[in-house]
Amino acid sequence: MIHKYNNSNYIKVVKYNLFYPFFWFDMKDDKLLHFKTAITLVLKDLRGQKKVTQANVNADFLDQYGFAHNMGRNELEANFTIETLYMYCKYFGVSELEFFKKVNDVEEKKILEYIEEKAEKRKLKDKKQ
Repeated sequence: MIHKYNNSNYIKVVKYNLFYPFFWFDMKDDKLLHFKTAITLVLKDLRGQKKVTQANVNADFLDQYGFAHNMGRNELEANFTIETLYMYCKYFGVSELEFFKKVNDVEEKKILEYIEEKAEKRKLKDKKQ
């Protein structure tokens, strides 16, 4: 793992271990990292609009769809099945097209800020250990 966190190479750090321990493989494609980060931001935004917590979503999914779900992990990894995406759209009342339009509309600046914020949190957590 790379432990450099200054402004010039925080993205390099993020590529290798942003979402530890769930995000194990090297993220070598910036476009993929940005796409997954945009999905995370859209999910967080949709939750905020609906005024529900991750725990609320988990409980609602169990009640409404009959399966255990971990919204926190899905927001963290943004790597879930098409079935889960379909259920998110249904749950949040958006079409699949609207969901991906929202993902596409996330500003690059917002993506980079979120990545940097995650890297800083990881840095603080690593220092405590």
